[in-house]
Amino acid sequence: MWNQISAAWLLQDMGQHAESRRILNSLEAEEMGPKDLARAGALLARTGQMDRAKRFTDVLGDEPKFPIFDIARLTLRGERALAEGDKQMGMRWMREAARIDSRRYGKDYLAYALKTAGLEDEARAVYEDCRPYRSFQLRFVSPEPAGSWRRTASAMKRT
Repeated sequence: MWNQISAAWLLQDMGQHAESRRILNSLEAEEMGPKDLARAGALLARTGQMDRAKRFTDVLGDEPKFPIFDIARLTLRGERALAEGDKQMGMRWMREAARIDSRRYGKDYLAYALKTAGLEDEARAVYEDCRPYRSFQLRFVSPEPAGSWRRTASAMKRT
């Protein structure tokens, strides 16, 4: 599942939107875990596929109450709010996710939210927090979609 989601992110980044959408549309939300739901749902929201993103949010539901599920719920709600133009609510959800997320290798979702909300300096600081753990994350930990570090590097160049 992770490979398909990563491929969809990379194709989207390379401008191959139709192929990215084809992969995303082939995913069955009911067969996915919380991290995959959040990652795929984030791309759906960022590409304006709000009905599908909502479906992924609905599959997460409100239970169980464990950090891995809570972080997925909060980030996906944040992505949807940002995509719908509600920066204040999007930031609220993302900051709440970051508060309970104990990962040491950065929170690129928070950096994206900060950048989207126009908080460039804060976004840059969070992106920079992600950088030292790049190789560790890509090799040993449950990695973000494969294109996330390319996006991080691009975002840092723009800020």
